[in-house]
Amino acid sequence: MDYSELTPQELVRECARSRSADVWEDFVRVFSKVIIGTVRNVARRYGENSPEVHDELAQDIYLKLCADNCRLLPEMGAAPNSNCHGFLKVVALNHTKDHFKGQYAKKRGSGIAPENVDDAQPASAEHSTGGQADMEWQVLKRELEAKLVELEFSDKERTIFGLYYFQGFTAIQVSEFPWVGLSVKGVESLIHRMTQALRDFFGEHEGP
Repeated sequence: MDYSELTPQELVRECARSRSADVWEDFVRVFSKVIIGTVRNVARRYGENSPEVHDELAQDIYLKLCADNCRLLPEMGAAPNSNCHGFLKVVALNHTKDHFKGQYAKKRGSGIAPENVDDAQPASAEHSTGGQADMEWQVLKRELEAKLVELEFSDKERTIFGLYYFQGFTAIQVSEFPWVGLSVKGVESLIHRMTQALRDFFGEHEGP
């Protein structure tokens, strides 16, 4: 079978079904860029620039996808229009963050302060890394995220907010993640409610 002719969703479902080496080789060919790219971006923000470490983390993610009889794959490719690349980006993002958070948790009390890490989305041209605009953008993001916690939005709701505003996913794309559990209208409603809550807050307090 020529797996190169499959759509990303069909390829994911075939991996979940057959487990053949050939289909997984195509899986790596199609999805390695988003996995290693996300790992590299997050790792570098934690100060880890070693390609070997990046590769090890990417391999861990492939193992995670294979775990529990490939439990994640059916969710990932369930719908014909599933955003498989976006799904994998979130998996890689969370796994890499958890890895470094675990490392820094062991170093508490050692005098080493962990670097503050945002999402893995590369900065856009107008917020190029290291520039004044980028620093202001990162400060604004952290302030918004802190206020969302203060306003008692859940981890899941803040993740949806971040996907929409910080990583550029559309409401349709966000709704396609199985863990979201919301329709497109539901995502739009949540984003509107969170945005309005922030506007109300900054209307009463000095803010950015």
